[in-house]
Formats: sequence, structure tokens, C-alpha cells
Amino acid sequence: KALSGFMDEFRVWDDARSASEIATYMDQEVAADSADLLRYYQFDDDAYVIDSTGNAETAGDLSYASIAGVDWFEFSDWLGA
Repeated sequence: KALSGFMDEFRVWDDARSASEIATYMDQEVAADSADLLRYYQFDDDAYVIDSTGNAETAGDLSYASIAGVDWFEFSDWLGA
């Protein structure tokens, strides 16, 4: 199902997170070198979506990622600019 809303951060972990862990950390930043954190996109940069862990296959720009079923577009497209 598509997300109907906004995302401030996106994290990919190498282990299952409990509901309690998710609830505890969902409103706060985590350290980019946290154990089991594979990707951490904070969406703080206006030009690029940067993986703060440094683990991304393509350094610095998520727009080059190939993910099945995902169509990338500029944020300005959402605003009709």
C-alpha cells in the first residue's frame, strides 16, 4: 500500500525491531553507526537523499537506487512547482 503522508527519516535495520523499540525511537534521531543499522536516510539535504551510515551502494544519492516498483521523482513535483 502506498504511503499517504510525509516521511522525515527512513531506516533499514539488519534485525527485527519490536513495537516498543519502534515507538521509543520513532521521534528521535539515532546514531548513524548504531549496531545493525544498514541505511539511514534523514532527508535533511535539499539536493540529495544521503545515507548517513555510509553503507549505500551508490554514495550520496538515493535517486540512483534501483528498487522494484519504485518510481523516483523530484520533491518539487509533489508541490506542483
